[in-house]
Amino acid sequence: RVSTNKVPTDVVNLSGITALGTGYRHTCAVAGGQRYCWGDNGMGKLGNEEAGGESFAPVPVVGRKGSPPPVVPPTPKPVVSARATFSISAKAVKVDAKRRALVVTLRCPAGGSSCAVTLPSKVTVRIGGSSYRLKVSGPKTIPTGRSGSVRVTLTTTAARRLRGRKASVKVRVVVRAPGGTTTRTVKVSIKR
Repeated sequence: RVSTNKVPTDVVNLSGITALGTGYRHTCAVAGGQRYCWGDNGMGKLGNEEAGGESFAPVPVVGRKGSPPPVVPPTPKPVVSARATFSISAKAVKVDAKRRALVVTLRCPAGGSSCAVTLPSKVTVRIGGSSYRLKVSGPKTIPTGRSGSVRVTLTTTAARRLRGRKASVKVRVVVRAPGGTTTRTVKVSIKR
């Protein structure tokens, strides 16, 4: 009898599987350039020139005259890659005790390679009629499936000037993800 076990079990004496297919009460695989099948051999489903019976171990599939049929490697599926995502706060972002404010959170899509991030070193912001240069910090790379934050740091003078006011900060962010490059100018309002 063919196993009716509903829990997956290891296939013995078969490794390096590059393709796998299942049928009614039998399974076939390609390993090391050769086709193998196991399970119910009713009507010769296992391709071993015999009909009937069953095999719990993989048996090589042979051609009609005893020679193995050619193996066609599986066609690789195209990799679908997503672009990085940007999470921006809709509200004014409060500057913390270290004079930093969150500008944007970036997320690198899972399943590909890491994302490369390009940021300016500084941006100019106007606060109360005066211009200030704020330091921009963030990750240079973000591992796949992870997030990274981009922040601005105010000078002591800019932080004092911001008290009781709001200022608009614009940061140009470039993220190279497996699905393509995304460039955005992120605009947030900061307050103290």
